[in-house]
Amino acid sequence: MRLSFDADHVRRLLGLSLDAQKRSPVLDQVLDPDLWRKDLPAARRALLDKEVEESGLAFSARADDVDPDRIGPGLILVGDQGVYLMCNVPIEEVKAAGVAHVAYADQVNPELLDFEDWWGAKRESFGADDGTVFISEQMFRSALEKTPTGEKLLLEVNVNEIGVIAPEGGRDGPDL
Repeated sequence: MRLSFDADHVRRLLGLSLDAQKRSPVLDQVLDPDLWRKDLPAARRALLDKEVEESGLAFSARADDVDPDRIGPGLILVGDQGVYLMCNVPIEEVKAAGVAHVAYADQVNPELLDFEDWWGAKRESFGADDGTVFISEQMFRSALEKTPTGEKLLLEVNVNEIGVIAPEGGRDGPDL
């Protein structure tokens, strides 16, 4: 499903992520051993490694296990009460910058649409479950450069893939 977002709002959110000193990981990043801190206490690292070895996933991994320097700039696509993009920096920093912390997709905005309308579009685009997907700054760069001020940024979203659409209609960046 093609979703449209206020490109200027997305630019502001992405700018905050680019300038941030600290970024927050999404669940997939918390569970990624390649992103864990190198200075984790030996016992903690052993526990996480054992969980990965036994079940393929470190169920007890936490955000503070992640090395914040390894979380790059980008935005988080969220499927929840609507579908929206948000910055991957602490919400306090976003609010302090005077930027609304979420940019809703026009087609899935519970603040503007009736429940039946946004709920159906949420299920079609993101699926029935709630969740988050990190989208790196590189995926947005070209499309935002080509999207004029005041226009919409387009994402093609379904339960299997996400693509950022350049204004000419071509997809920018790899599918997630």
